[in-house]
Amino acid sequence: MNRIVFLKFKFNPVYIPNEHGEALAVPDTTTTLTKIGFSEYIEKIAQWCSEYLGIIIPPATEKLKLEL
Repeated sequence: MNRIVFLKFKFNPVYIPNEHGEALAVPDTTTTLTKIGFSEYIEKIAQWCSEYLGIIIPPATEKLKLEL
C-alpha cells in the first residue's frame, strides 16, 4: 500500500457493507472534501505524524525560516 492510500484509508475512510452486511472501510477520495474538511484531514495527518513518527509538520499559515 502506498503512503497516500494509507493516509486516505486511516484518515478519510468510507464504510461500505460487504456481502455479510459487515462494514468494510476503504479509502475515500479527498477531491470532494471542502476546504474545512481538507484542513481537518491534513491536521489529523500532522497530529499522527507528531505522535507516532516524531515528525513536526507546521501549519500552512506559519512562516518558516530556512537555516543552512
